[in-house]
Amino acid sequence: MVPFLLFIVTVLALAIAAFALYNAEPVTVKFFIWKTEQVPLAGVILIAVALGALPVSLMGFISRVRLRRRIRQLEARVRELEGASAEGHGRDR
Repeated sequence: MVPFLLFIVTVLALAIAAFALYNAEPVTVKFFIWKTEQVPLAGVILIAVALGALPVSLMGFISRVRLRRRIRQLEARVRELEGASAEGHGRDR
């Protein structure tokens, strides 16, 4: 699995590098009262993508934490039920 992920990351890195090389034209960026001139188009797009990925990553992290907590609760419940079951079987004999 790791070699496959490494391959995917390498392909994505090469695609991003090619994108940056082909979109190096300077542009002017205006956002409310903020203005910057002569910024490479690729930089603007990549920064926008990164800023968009932050909330998505945060939501995924929060979901993962909640799932781990739920798994721990369920594992504790399973251990509790297994212990009760073992005690019940011991009395029957």
